[in-house]
Amino acid sequence: MQNKDNELVQKILSGDREAFDSFYKTYFQKVYNSIFLQLQDHSITEDLTQEVFVSMIESLEHFEGKSSLLCWIYGITRNTVHNWFRTKKREIVHLQGSEDNYIENFYCESANPLTNAEYQEFLLACNNKLQKLDSESREIFLEKHFQGLSIKEIAKKSHKSPGSIKTTLYRTKMLLLQEN
Repeated sequence: MQNKDNELVQKILSGDREAFDSFYKTYFQKVYNSIFLQLQDHSITEDLTQEVFVSMIESLEHFEGKSSLLCWIYGITRNTVHNWFRTKKREIVHLQGSEDNYIENFYCESANPLTNAEYQEFLLACNNKLQKLDSESREIFLEKHFQGLSIKEIAKKSHKSPGSIKTTLYRTKMLLLQEN
């Protein structure tokens, strides 16, 4: 995988437009979703997503391949969002928003309306439980289940052992499964 990442980076750096288009199509939605989950605002998310891609292109020559390209991208995404919060002096709020935001982002057209309603209720209950977690546990859970990072990638990024990450994920899942 990392060889493939390195090849893609080299193609982009050499000016291969198709490689850049592939890169953009592959990672745009992941970056956008990651930011939107934190901000719940489409216009700011769009602006920050573009800022992330500009930052990535400007620093692509510094990608060393020590981690996956996805992990490197999420690091830039995370830093961009944190910088935005720092400049706006706002608190980071994960997964907060109106019910309409959940419906818009998690609606499944193939499911029947009752299933969608039950799913929306489940998401809101999970959100309430996630908000009670400390920010580190919440971030680990979101990185694993919404951003698709591996336990190894999360551990490396957070400077924790994989065992510690697994324990945090297990405790978080148990909390989400508990009845109110």
